[in-house]
Amino acid sequence: MIKVGLSRLEAQGLDWGPIHADATLDNLHVTADGQIVLYDFEEGPGWRAADLQGWAFHGQEHQEKWNAFQQGYQEVRPLRSADLEAAPYLTLVWDIWGIPVDLDRRVLHQGHEQVKIYLDEQLNNIKARLQQFGWL
Repeated sequence: MIKVGLSRLEAQGLDWGPIHADATLDNLHVTADGQIVLYDFEEGPGWRAADLQGWAFHGQEHQEKWNAFQQGYQEVRPLRSADLEAAPYLTLVWDIWGIPVDLDRRVLHQGHEQVKIYLDEQLNNIKARLQQFGWL
C-alpha cells in the first residue's frame, strides 16, 4: 500500500532535493537577530514531502502549527498537491523506520519485557495511523 501510493505520487512529480526530515527543537539555532537556522541535514536528498510528515498528521490539536509550518515552508518552496498527499505515506514510513533506531539506541538494553511493551506500542500506533488515514 505504501509503496504503491508513493510510486503513484512520484509519477505525479514529488519534489526532490535536500531534506531535513527531523526539524525538531534540538536541530535548530536561533540567532541573536531572531533568525532560525536548521542544522543536521544528515538524511541527504529525498522527497521534500518527508519534511512534512512530522507536522501533517498529529491531529486537530496541532492544526494551527501545521498551518503555520505550511505557510513558512511555502515562503521558500511551493508545496504541490502530490507533496501534501505523500505526507501520510511518509509518516508511516518514518514511524516504521524509527523502530529499529529506537530499539538500538534506547530500548534493547532495558530488557525483554520493555522490548515487548515497546513493540506492542509501535504496532498499535501503526494500526492507529492506518485507521486515521482510512486505510484499515
